Amino acid sequence: MSYNEKKTGRKENLHLKYVVPIQQYIEQHYSEPLVTSEFAKMLNIDRTYFYKLFKEYTGLSPEKYIISLRIQRAKMLISATDLPLSTIGNLVGYENYPPFFLMFKKIVGISPNEYRTQINNFPKVMFFGHIHKIRLYFHWQKGKYILYLDGSFHISAYVCTSWSYG
Repeated sequence: MSYNEKKTGRKENLHLKYVVPIQQYIEQHYSEPLVTSEFAKMLNIDRTYFYKLFKEYTGLSPEKYIISLRIQRAKMLISATDLPLSTIGNLVGYENYPPFFLMFKKIVGISPNEYRTQINNFPKVMFFGHIHKIRLYFHWQKGKYILYLDGSFHISAYVCTSWSYG
C-alpha cells in the first residue's frame, strides 16, 4: 500500500469517526438549539481540528451545514404543507419568525411566502407506483425548480395543470 493510499485511508477513518456521527446528530436534532462548539467536546477532540475536518468533508462549516439543513427542511415543509410559515420556522429550529425569514431569504433568494406562492403555481404531479423510503427535495436554482429524489422507488409521474375528482 502506497503512502497516499494509507493517507487517504486515515482521512476516511477520521471522516467516519468524527464527521459522520455529528452529521447524524445534526440530522436528528436540527430543530433544537445547537451549539457547534459542543460537537468537538462530544467527540473529545480539539474544536479547531474538528471544524477543519468537518469543513474538509462536507464543504461547509458546522454552522453553515446546520443552516443549510434547516432551510432544506423548511422548503420541504413549505412545499408539502399549508402550515403557517412561523410554525415551519419553529419546526426547523428557529425560535422566532424574523431570523427564519431573513436566513431563508438569504439562502434561497426569495422570502418563504414568495417560495410558497411559486410552489403553489408549480404544476402538480401525480405519482403512481410503489414508493419505498423516499424523500423529495425541491430546490429553486437559477429560475427553475429541480426535483431531487432520494430513496428506493418505481414510479410513473404525470404532470397535471388541474385536479378533478370524480
